[in-house]
Amino acid sequence: MVKRLTSYPKRYLAHTALSLSLAGVAAVDLVADPPLAGRYVESFVMQRLRPQGAAVRGALSHVRTGAGEREVDAVVEVGTDV
Repeated sequence: MVKRLTSYPKRYLAHTALSLSLAGVAAVDLVADPPLAGRYVESFVMQRLRPQGAAVRGALSHVRTGAGEREVDAVVEVGTDV
């Protein structure tokens, strides 16, 4: 059971492909660096979730424990006063 949670908005890249291009990151770079690939994939997924959450009047957030040892990258809260 998680005792202390923090929830806050998180910033993501607006356009993943453009960001990759501007940063000079190629597919081979992503294969060679899984943490880097994960950051770009997370940003891409959040781009896709944002309009879905808005369509159901939901609030999109990121949740983690106070010490940061566990986290959930995307939570969509629907049906509450968020």
